Amino acid sequence: MKIAFIDFINWDYNIETVYQKPLGGAHSALCYLAEALAKKGHEVFLLNNTTKAENSCGVACFSLKTVADELLQSLDVLIITLGAGQGSKLKPFLRNNTRMILWTQHAHDQPGVQALHNSLERDIYDGMFLVSNWQRDRFYQHFKCDLSRTFILRNAIAPFFSQLFPDNTPILPHKSQPPVLAYTSTPFRGLDLLLDIFPKIRAAIPGTKLKVFSSMKVYQVKETEDEYASLYLRCQETEGVEYIGSLSQPELAKELKSITALVYPNTFAETSCIAVMEAMASGCWVVTSDLGALPETTAGFASLIPINNDWETYKNLFIQATIKVLQTSAIEAENHLRKQVDYVNQNYNWNVRAEQLIELINNITPKPPLPQKAESNQQQNYELIPVNLKAINLIAFPDWNQSEEVINLELSRVIKSFLTHPDKNEMTLLIEASQISEEDGNLALSAVIMNLLMEEELDIEEEPNICLIRDLNSKQWSALLPRIQYRIVLENEDKKKAEKAILLEKISSTMVWEIVKPPSLEKYKNQITKLVENNPYQLSIEEYSYITDLVSKRAPGNFLIFSLGKDSGLWLEVNKNGKTVFLEDNIDWFNEVTKNYPEMEAYLVKYGTKRKEWLKLLLEYNQGYESLSMELPAHILESKWDFIFVDAPAGYSDEMPGRMKSIYLAAQLAFKSEKTDIFVHDCDRIVENIYGGYFLHQENFVTQVRKLNHYRIGLMRRQGA
Repeated sequence: MKIAFIDFINWDYNIETVYQKPLGGAHSALCYLAEALAKKGHEVFLLNNTTKAENSCGVACFSLKTVADELLQSLDVLIITLGAGQGSKLKPFLRNNTRMILWTQHAHDQPGVQALHNSLERDIYDGMFLVSNWQRDRFYQHFKCDLSRTFILRNAIAPFFSQLFPDNTPILPHKSQPPVLAYTSTPFRGLDLLLDIFPKIRAAIPGTKLKVFSSMKVYQVKETEDEYASLYLRCQETEGVEYIGSLSQPELAKELKSITALVYPNTFAETSCIAVMEAMASGCWVVTSDLGALPETTAGFASLIPINNDWETYKNLFIQATIKVLQTSAIEAENHLRKQVDYVNQNYNWNVRAEQLIELINNITPKPPLPQKAESNQQQNYELIPVNLKAINLIAFPDWNQSEEVINLELSRVIKSFLTHPDKNEMTLLIEASQISEEDGNLALSAVIMNLLMEEELDIEEEPNICLIRDLNSKQWSALLPRIQYRIVLENEDKKKAEKAILLEKISSTMVWEIVKPPSLEKYKNQITKLVENNPYQLSIEEYSYITDLVSKRAPGNFLIFSLGKDSGLWLEVNKNGKTVFLEDNIDWFNEVTKNYPEMEAYLVKYGTKRKEWLKLLLEYNQGYESLSMELPAHILESKWDFIFVDAPAGYSDEMPGRMKSIYLAAQLAFKSEKTDIFVHDCDRIVENIYGGYFLHQENFVTQVRKLNHYRIGLMRRQGA
């Protein structure tokens, strides 16, 4: 079977990476499953943002930028990993009998799957692979996924953990005394609680130590950019705690073999939790919460602590459960851990998962191709006009004898102009292609469209109506040309074909379609460069340029900015003659900037939060409390905003206010407006990422530029959501 996994995250990795450095659970799972399938004789591909095309552990790895349409057309199965949102874009490039699967580890409330609220995206998949019953139940409740096409494909353990304790090998002799505990998950999932808890465990069981294997390296975050540095420092300052950081899986397996217990006071609803599986395989007791799918994953072997939003009670119960585990008799402990290890080795195995995947795929019937929408006003005579025309129809005559680079550039400009037009759903673009074969023409067109969809910020809700026409006779031209409103004049045209069409039906009277090029940013280039040089840890040139380009195209407008700083003058200039309002909580910045721009409209605000409260505030909001509201001048709440930029308050440590309220308010204001572009900076951080996806909705996500996320909220999007 020919199977491809496709991953759109901007990481450079291949299958061997999982053996060499830390990777997140979902990416590790992808690598091990792909390798297991290849070992069983299947032809397996990984399509991602690798910089090097190569064979890695039997899997052919290619960059998304160089994937040939022939490969996509040849697949039996395409598995889209991690997040939803790309299915409706990829489906047109696949054969009708290719099964397209979404395999995601995300919970229902995570930004990466919010596109499933859109029925077009949700129904495009032939099947969904989820990792637990808990996850499947939530997907059905929130997205109404077709349960007959939703299957459980559980996670498994890395090969290094599978035979740490073969049959009849005693476990307890390998465990450290006094006991050593471990935390192996990401820092934002409960490490702060554990550091509160551990001193009391150590007081009850003297000599107990804690090793912390945690960092943001699993998300490819550099050590110098890891926002949890203060938490790691706290580890180093806490007696009995050894902070080690993230390890590769071979290294982690060696460490866990001597660990007594995994202590994971998580605050995050896990859909599966590979960290727990691997601790169980390593002969570790597991003490954790009962959130999410953890009861399924731990299969009765763990001590599960209930969470009822009473954190002090949770911590006390966690301490008691951990002490009880550490005081278990040797005979009882050996018996318990032996059963646990055997269960994991038998049930959480990637070779078994590969067999299950093939069995599932063989039982999935490809959905029939989506029916084409019938034209509402006129019935087409396909013998005369072999294309589906719309209310607005355009035609272009490219010279296919030009080099591939020239043709691709020309077509990219034409198709991008078409796809970005507000009336694109009522338009047809015809491209004359008699100079080349039908197959070559379709391949060229598919390659250009796919590259645009992958690389550009294009908002495509339904398949674009772009058609190649070839070898039309005089009657067909005579029937077609009166329906053409625009001719696109190209730099490199098939002039003979264009002139013939003009002679046949006076096409010269048709209007010429102008390919609009984006306005130059030259005007602001020096200003942006100076800002970046003087503020190296703020926005990048790319981020400033992106916002400036979009705002300047629609200026003057109403622009609300959560922040005051050295870039405030730029925003005033970009939105000249428009309404630009600033909100700032830092009194020093407020005084300095307003002194330099005495005419600006700026307001001093108070957030009254700390970043470490982000989860509590979100839970309270879900329970109906007004925990994210704040006082603002009435005219700000009543205005309709064209642009909102969230770059404040500070959120680089747990004691800072965090951007929970500013993102929430941006969403509330945007949903009251006609059409709002929202920019959220520092989306490499957990709060900005989760709150942005939750309140601004992932289906409104446009693109990401470095750490800047762009959302667009408008009436049409809200009605369709």
